[in-house]
Amino acid sequence: MVRLNDLVHGPVEFDTQFIEDFVIRKSDGYPTYHFACVIDDHDMNISHVIRGDDHLSNTPKQILIYQAFNWNYPEFAHLPLVFGQDKTPLSKRHGACSVKRLPSRGLSSRSASQLSCFIGLVAGNKPGSIYAKTAGGRIQS
Repeated sequence: MVRLNDLVHGPVEFDTQFIEDFVIRKSDGYPTYHFACVIDDHDMNISHVIRGDDHLSNTPKQILIYQAFNWNYPEFAHLPLVFGQDKTPLSKRHGACSVKRLPSRGLSSRSASQLSCFIGLVAGNKPGSIYAKTAGGRIQS
C-alpha cells in the first residue's frame, strides 16, 4: 500500500498491486514526467505540491520513486479542477488570466486573495457555480 495524507482529501491509500510497472526513462533517453518531477522537486527542496485532482492518480508512482531514493516526499494537496464556460478544465494553456489583470477587471487584491481560497469549491460539484461579483461584471471561478 502507498499511503498519503492529502491536505485536501485526507488519508488516501493506493494498493500497489494495481500500480503497473511504469517507465521512468523514455526510449529517447529523456525522463518521464513521474521521474523528472520527483527529481526536480527534491533538488529544489519543495515542501508542498499543490495541483489539480487530475494528478492524484500520479501521486503513488511519485511516492514510490521518492521511497526508492530513500527521500522524504513533500506534502500533497489535490484541489478540485476549475472549469471554463466550455466545460473544460482551465489551465495555463486554456483560460489563463494574469493576476496583474484582475484589478483592471474590477477585482481588488483582497478579493482576488479570498477568491483563490475558494476556487474549485463549488455547490453540488457543478462547474462554474461560484462567481465573484466585480465592478465590471462577474468573474467565473
